[in-house]
Amino acid sequence: MLIAQKPVSNGSWSRRLLPRLSYPIPLCSLSAMYEDFPMRDKKRKVDMGALQSEFKRRVPSLDLAAARDLLDLGFAHVDELRGRSPEALLDSVRKLRPDTPPDRLSQYRMMVYYAETPDPELRLLQAHMWS
Repeated sequence: MLIAQKPVSNGSWSRRLLPRLSYPIPLCSLSAMYEDFPMRDKKRKVDMGALQSEFKRRVPSLDLAAARDLLDLGFAHVDELRGRSPEALLDSVRKLRPDTPPDRLSQYRMMVYYAETPDPELRLLQAHMWS
């Protein structure tokens, strides 16, 4: 038996046993077997501005979309979030993008906590702690 590897939709590879054939398989039939999977050389688009922002550098657990929202609201530094209401931040983001999920509020609560606390606890720098 031969082992063939086939890409799976989550980016990993699955193994399959293929029967040993006494005749050659045409290449066109092999390519047809793989045509429903994305090619590995395609790269995802990444928001480099949000990824390299001060928000993401200082709090790595911050969601990339939340970092982009804060940048779009005009914030450039974490210190600018002091005294802000996380609910008001969510309302402002929803004016820009109405399809913003409500669970983004926990991300804003975490960032306001980080900006207002001189020595924040590491366990509180996870968004699920603010749900």
